[in-house]
Formats: sequence, C-alpha cells, structure tokens
Amino acid sequence: AYDDVGARLFGSEQVVLLWSGSLSAPAIAAHPGTVTTDGPVLFKLEGLSAPGASPWVQWIVDGTVQAEGPVFERFDRYIWKSSGKPDVVSVAVRVYPFKPPPGFYPTPLFKTSLDIPVASSNNSAPAWDSAVNYRGRFSFTESLAKVDRSAVPLTIRVRGSPYPESSGLGFGYVFGAGSGLELEGGLLPIANGELGSCSLAFSIGALPGDRLDRASGLMYAFLDTDGTERMAFGLREGIPFLRIDGSDLIADRAVGPAGATVVAYIRSERETRSVTFYVGGANAGSGVMKRSPSTWNSDGLSVIAGTGGLAAIYLGMATIDGPYPAYLAEIAAEYGSALLVATGFEGGRSWQRFAASGMVSSSGDTLVLGRGATISVNGIPQDHGAFELSWLCRGSSWALSLALENGSEITIEADGAVWAGEELVGTLAFVDPANPVLTVKSGGTELVTGDLSIRLPVALAPGAGLIIRQQGPDSLVLDSIRMLRADLGIRTAIIMSAGE
Repeated sequence: AYDDVGARLFGSEQVVLLWSGSLSAPAIAAHPGTVTTDGPVLFKLEGLSAPGASPWVQWIVDGTVQAEGPVFERFDRYIWKSSGKPDVVSVAVRVYPFKPPPGFYPTPLFKTSLDIPVASSNNSAPAWDSAVNYRGRFSFTESLAKVDRSAVPLTIRVRGSPYPESSGLGFGYVFGAGSGLELEGGLLPIANGELGSCSLAFSIGALPGDRLDRASGLMYAFLDTDGTERMAFGLREGIPFLRIDGSDLIADRAVGPAGATVVAYIRSERETRSVTFYVGGANAGSGVMKRSPSTWNSDGLSVIAGTGGLAAIYLGMATIDGPYPAYLAEIAAEYGSALLVATGFEGGRSWQRFAASGMVSSSGDTLVLGRGATISVNGIPQDHGAFELSWLCRGSSWALSLALENGSEITIEADGAVWAGEELVGTLAFVDPANPVLTVKSGGTELVTGDLSIRLPVALAPGAGLIIRQQGPDSLVLDSIRMLRADLGIRTAIIMSAGE
C-alpha cells in the first residue's frame, strides 16, 4: 500500500514452495509407547513415503522447534527426554517437500501431532541388577557417550554414523558397516598381564526387514596396543562365537530372527578358559580352549561393532566380573515390576536374596542339594500381596516350607500333600512336579495350584522366607527359581531350563 505521494506505507510477502511430486501423509509413533519421567523416547515418522524426494522435517515439542533437517539425514526421528515431571507432552511435525528459505516457514505439505502422557517411573524398588558387579554397562538410548554404570574411567569415541531405530517396545542405535564405538579403559578385567573371568553381554535387535538368525559380524573386539586382535565376540550366520588369540568356540544355537540378549561367560583357569554361551536367557552351549602364553595389556582398545561389525540395532551392552545372571535378566525384561526374585544359578551363583545351607554344590548352571540341604527364597511381599512361586528341577525330590504369622509353618510335598506339623490339612496338585507353580492369594491365606486351592487359618508371615528342601533318596538339582507378584496381571508361564 502507498500514500498520495507514492511512498510505501506497508507491505507483505508470502513464500510459496513450488514442487511437483507426491508424498504420503505420515503419522508419529512413540517407542516405547509408554513414556516415563526417567526414560527417553524415540518419536518416529511412520508411513512417509518419498521416492525420489528429500523432504524437510521439523520437530516441535510443546510449541518450540527442537530439531529439523532432511529425511536422508534421519530427521524422520527425534529422541526426547522428559524434564522429570509427570505431564502431557505435545509433539508436532511439519513436513516440507524441501528445505524452506531461511527465516520462512510457509504452510507445510503435511502437519501431524501427538499428545502423549508422561507417567511417573515409580522406581522405588531396587533395580533387578543392583547386585551385579558391572565393569561397564551401556543402554544405547539418549546419548551414545553415556555410561550407565562403570567401575573404571572410560574414554568413548563414536565412529561412523550410528542412528536411532525402533526395536520391539523400545529403541536402540544402529551399528555396523563401520559405525560403532571405541572405548579406552578397563572394560575387561586385565591384571598382571592376565585376563580374568568375565562376561560379555549384548542385547541386539534386527534391522527393519532383516533377520539376525542369518547375520554375521562382530559385536565386540579387544585390540592390543599394536592393533592385534586378542578377543572377538559376534555372530556367524546367526550363531554366537567367541575368539581369543585365534582360537574359536561357537554356541550350539542361533539367535532368533528378531534378536536376543547374547552372552559369553569366560572363566579363566590355570591352563584353560571355559566359555559358556547364553541366548535369550537360556544356556546355548559351552566349551574349553587352551590359554595363550602371551600377556594381556590393559591399555588395549575395546571396539563395539565398527569395521566388520554386525549390522543390527544395539539396545544395550555390559561387561561383568564373573558370570552373567542371564535368567534373571530375561525374567526382569519380560515381567518388569512384577519380578520379586529370580535366579538361574549361572556359574554357581544365586545372585538375589537366596541362601543355601547343608550339602550344596554347583554343576554348570544348576544348584545341587544333597540329603537334607535347603535353599531359602526371601521375597514374600511385605504388603501381603499375591505372588507366584515356581521353579524348575530334575525329578521330584523336594518339599516346600512356608512360615506363618503365628510362628508355625506348613510343608507342601511334591505329590501335593499339605502338612501342618504331622497333620494333613489338604491336597494340591502340580501338573509337573519338576516344574511346580504355586500362587499365594487372599492376603497370604490361600494357596492355589491350577484349579485347586487351600485356605490357611493363618496368613503367611510377610517378608519371611520360603524354603525348598531336598527330600527323598535322590539329590535335588535346581535349574531356576522365580517369584513374581500375581496382583499385577502377570501370566503363568513355564520356566525354561538354562540347561535345555
């Protein structure tokens, strides 16, 4: 607009993006779907098909632009972390056919939004792995240079171009094809030129459209100061293998197509090293290799994936002094806050609130109770909440004792007989005495197996221990024990033996 003498009074400009092509309308997906105050979330555009195009994406959180860039640089995804307070977060995305001029944001080709609640993490209970002696633990979310727990200082370098990708109910980072991490520091227990007993554990998922039961590549390598490979851990056509000083051992089963947690437990002895593999919490074979006379240098380099690395979504990685609690980790991942206690006796350890007495020994990933020996399970909820106890054993040479609030106890035998002292008070029925499942309900006053139940005159003592006792002529061989809260909607499931 102009005045009477031709001077311009005001004006306006409108930027219009001219483009010929087609794009499909996207939607925003959150991984994981439940967002909590202590966990990052990956927001990802789904269904944005752009053949031959390079759309420009802008991410807006609660009205503020947080990130923007082209899809080919992976800006179709964005990692967000809560401020720590329960709330509702509003996430919006604008999609342009190409990068708008600087300072101008015309009407986008597509705009979509998502309002998602942020729940309190409610992490008052100790973590399932609070007793695990980590040398280093990484959760590949939020920041690649962040170490969750470490016993020693670590220097981390990112190599290549890792990027976040959804996997299952969460997300991780894609390594492989040159992308990965290099770490300097004591990630392995090396002292006086010797490699100590330790475990390497990786949680991995398959890339979209791919499968890991056919994949090959390294997840981990340890290089000496001159670049010589001393250790390598990876998959060979889906089957885990470990190589130390040129000697290979291979597991006896492959990972699943979608991925799994893969573990190698190395037990260093005077002249040999024994190695046990775990896939998805189950024993996957073992072997023995001779020790090399060459010394180990603690100043070596640890490499995660990288050149020759396994192309996969890396969800987490850990190194541990000694055995890895594979069964406990798998149960914790499946049941979350419903977990009370669990053990698979890896390396002869029970890990969490278990105490054995009497003639007790270990054999592989089992605990052997001799005549009259016991193992107590300390996990009955203090609030009288319902729980489920189950274990896997060889045979039926067992009895279970439970303490009552009045100081007495009841005993349940493998044939289902329930005794209060010398008085038979009822009978339960176990579908498989080698895999008994017992549920305690009604404030600790009701025992349930399948369709049968018994009412107790007195409740179980809250916080007291349960005692599994060897009974009969044969030793009791235990593969695993677990106790879960039954008031959180858990399902009863068969415990898989670490030896199967």
